[in-house]
Amino acid sequence: MSACRPVLGYPSKREAIIALARQGVEEADIAVQVDSALSNVQNVLRAAGLRDISRMPRQTRQSIPARVRPDTLNTLETQARLRRTTANKLAARLLDLIARGNLFLAVLDDAATLTDGGEA
Repeated sequence: MSACRPVLGYPSKREAIIALARQGVEEADIAVQVDSALSNVQNVLRAAGLRDISRMPRQTRQSIPARVRPDTLNTLETQARLRRTTANKLAARLLDLIARGNLFLAVLDDAATLTDGGEA
């Protein structure tokens, strides 16, 4: 019997799936984040009695129009295909993770140019 491995900071993939569903993340996005088949995610949620939670509409959905260079879009599309999603969904997921994790300095490495000394 194999030991459970931590996933996304949770003790196991099952616990990560359940936690993400409770946060309102859609099933398809959960599957991408935990690197699992959508059917596996659905089965875990069904067994936990949470299947309907992940299908609830998100509180607010707003879009931010963004223009990206063609090579950036190509990279996003390639990476999205590997994750069985779209470039738009992958870009939104990346922005969401950066914002929720306050990872701006880690990604942009621009602390010297900030007017408040790099504090967020």
